[in-house]
Amino acid sequence: MRIPESSLLSAPAAIFYTTWAEAHYRFSGSHSGAAAVAAIVTTCLLHASIAMWVVTDAQERAYPLPYDFASFVFIFGMIFGALYVFSTRGIRGFVPIVGLIGLTLAGAAAGMCTYLAVWILRHLIT
Repeated sequence: MRIPESSLLSAPAAIFYTTWAEAHYRFSGSHSGAAAVAAIVTTCLLHASIAMWVVTDAQERAYPLPYDFASFVFIFGMIFGALYVFSTRGIRGFVPIVGLIGLTLAGAAAGMCTYLAVWILRHLIT
């Protein structure tokens, strides 16, 4: 069964969500066992989302990828992801890279805001 494509379940949305969770973990300062495991899982999901986007984009463009290229993107995301983007788009490759940076910054800002909201509510209650 295929998951219906939605903007809430897309690779860019997953990048935003995982960055949000990672930032919230970093700002919270409470690094319990469960929170640390969740942070590791979100980091892996971030890399998997970027690799999934590369593979999906290559299939849509009918661009042949080397065998197991998604694994290289998962492990060395910044190098092979940028290599793919610039090899398929040329100088226009800066647009998706700026978009990725924007998603990362927006997720970090959202994580900081949720941490601040929780912190304010915690201090108002106690």
